[in-house]
Amino acid sequence: MKPPSRLRSVPARYCVGSAPQVWTDREKRRLLQALRAQTQIPGPLRPERLKKYLPSKEESEIMEFVDLLKERVAREAVKAQYRYRQSRQKDAPIPAPIEVQKGCGLS
Repeated sequence: MKPPSRLRSVPARYCVGSAPQVWTDREKRRLLQALRAQTQIPGPLRPERLKKYLPSKEESEIMEFVDLLKERVAREAVKAQYRYRQSRQKDAPIPAPIEVQKGCGLS
């Protein structure tokens, strides 16, 4: 007999404090403009300067989104490096059994 269905709770990784607000494409483009303007000024990232480009967002929201973007970039860089190494291993010649023995010091 099949057990009764039950309501499942949302995993904790999806519940981050209050409900995150959706960023529109226009806001993302404005943030990109602000980040480009920041690269011309040496020093750390200044949230108050980014806020000038995005008056509808709080500084904390802007920095959270920037951190999210940094995480995505890091994740994609790791994936790309992994794929590169996988392709190099796939293209490498398979050693003959005698070469494996020499590499292990069993000759």
